[in-house]
Amino acid sequence: GGGTGDVQPWLFGGTVSGYGMGGHTQDGNSDAIVEFSLASFTTASDTGNLSVGRHNTHGCQSPTQGYTCAGKNNSGVDTNIVDAFPFANPAAGATDVGDVSVARHNPSGANSETNGYMAGGSGTGDMIDKFSFTSFTTASNIGTLSAGAMSGGHGHSSPTHGFASRHLVIEKYPFASDTNSTDIGALTSSSRGWGCGQSSETHGFVSGNEPVSNAIDKFSFASGGTAVGHGVLFHSRTNPGPASSLTEGYTIGGDGSQDNVIDKFSFSSNTTAADVGDLPFNMRYMTGCHN
Repeated sequence: GGGTGDVQPWLFGGTVSGYGMGGHTQDGNSDAIVEFSLASFTTASDTGNLSVGRHNTHGCQSPTQGYTCAGKNNSGVDTNIVDAFPFANPAAGATDVGDVSVARHNPSGANSETNGYMAGGSGTGDMIDKFSFTSFTTASNIGTLSAGAMSGGHGHSSPTHGFASRHLVIEKYPFASDTNSTDIGALTSSSRGWGCGQSSETHGFVSGNEPVSNAIDKFSFASGGTAVGHGVLFHSRTNPGPASSLTEGYTIGGDGSQDNVIDKFSFSSNTTAADVGDLPFNMRYMTGCHN
């Protein structure tokens, strides 16, 4: 915006904390919620718990709560659970506040000021779901991905649109209307998947990859097109969790040589990410959010 008025910076980046939720630890499926400062930190804190431990979920945030959606439970069964925990007191833990339309794992997430979104996921193919932050029981299926099924993709949010990216596809769908997405571009490689997605106000970023990679991609929300390389992670990994501040992207844990590391990279400069802190234990296949 113009620098005045009621701006909602949390929509695409936090100012206080980043969070990692669920996933796998060395002890198996996790229900952990860990918190780290976006201003200064060395080791994240284990602050709370999800209602059910699960992995391969997606996360998003409202102004007051963090959400963990879908994923596989301890029995390896897809769930439809949507958990929410309060940013004001994450130690209180998450509560089950509703359901996605169909149980799944590995979806891509986004959020507007008022709603959370899920796109794709194993078992649901090309579905786009929407749920209200203020009142919902079951998410609504509002459209489909134009490029077809997507699992293991990356979610991004601009002030007006949600994005889902994987391989040579970047999908864009509007928050203002319930409709199908459009294919607006491609990531840098056909192997870009199972990393994590971060968002600045103007660009989407993808960090990590399967197979294990240190690559970071960057693409424009406004113009789309083919993404460009944007520096590299300090530690290569796959299946990490994401968080964003207003100026930097965070890559949390993941499967690689350093499963407990948190990397930070600048949105504005094409440089190598810095190792800025540690998780309280190894975490992978988790999701993330910020406030």
